[in-house]
Amino acid sequence: MKIIGVQSSPHRHGSTAQLLQEALKGARDGGAETELIYLPDQNIQFCVGCQQCLASDGCAINDDINALRDKILQADGVILASPTYEADMNAMMKNFLDRILPYTCYRSAFRSKYVAAISTAGGFGAKTAAKRMTIIRMGFHKQGIVSGTLGAIVGFGDVQSYLNKAYHLGNKMTLDIKKQKKYPLQMLSEKIMFNLFLRRIMSKNIIEHREGKRKSVYQYLKREGLLRKDPMSSTSA
Repeated sequence: MKIIGVQSSPHRHGSTAQLLQEALKGARDGGAETELIYLPDQNIQFCVGCQQCLASDGCAINDDINALRDKILQADGVILASPTYEADMNAMMKNFLDRILPYTCYRSAFRSKYVAAISTAGGFGAKTAAKRMTIIRMGFHKQGIVSGTLGAIVGFGDVQSYLNKAYHLGNKMTLDIKKQKKYPLQMLSEKIMFNLFLRRIMSKNIIEHREGKRKSVYQYLKREGLLRKDPMSSTSA
């Protein structure tokens, strides 16, 4: 069992880092192997919207995102951690998600993975920011599973009261992975919307462009058994 922590705070040993480290400690105590990815050390450029990641197996930009994506997709769980900037995740985390989501969302590559998120704030917005980071689990065909989130109002460094919660968040993820817990009511309205509408629309788009700009996505979904005949189209997958 492998759990990866992704930290976007520029403060290597700040409040966000302390909570992520405690969550990873909880994961290790639960039997997981852990690894920390410190985003400020990575070369991650801005997405240019070329959509090559949907036509081929990698990104057109020659930076660190392909290697990071492959590493995360080999893990069983991911814990994202960001400070709260203006009631949201910081730009470094948002850029990371901008780059990885076009690959994972179309392919539902996080469908069997567990996600948790941690955000810290001086006064407000931490819970909102943490919840927004769980978007990494999104998939047009199947969704990943959220083990939990932690929004910590730490003021001027008052992080101690949240360390135990962070530890239990990481430990809970290991239990979820071991039990393959599904949380069927989680994000229920979103799942209904995806199953009734978005999945059919995206399947039709992927099938129509299976020899061109959606070729890699089509091949992946066929290989994984995720792409069915689209009821909106007479074309069979």
